[in-house]
Amino acid sequence: MNESNRRQQATGVPSFRIRRPSELEIETVVVAAGGKRAHLDADRRSLRGADFVLGSSVIELKILEDEGFNKPERQGKLAKLFREHYPVRLPSYLIGACSMPKGDASTTG
Repeated sequence: MNESNRRQQATGVPSFRIRRPSELEIETVVVAAGGKRAHLDADRRSLRGADFVLGSSVIELKILEDEGFNKPERQGKLAKLFREHYPVRLPSYLIGACSMPKGDASTTG
């Protein structure tokens, strides 16, 4: 049984992995929207620079390879944030449909 099936059985919610888009795929979308590469010689440049220009916007492409929630530094920041806003320690924080007010349109579907 794969991880997706285990999660679905545990939560009742289907899950699936979404493939990370490649830079070429993102460039195709930007160009189709009227944008262009910021530097045509980007592969030969030693200077760092933005990747795309779209209208008056400059776009820097960042593809995150690591899962931030697994990093101790990120975990510490999240713990600090929750401690500041919820000083009484609870066993866990449930975020989802169960925590929505009754009658909310998103939970009656």
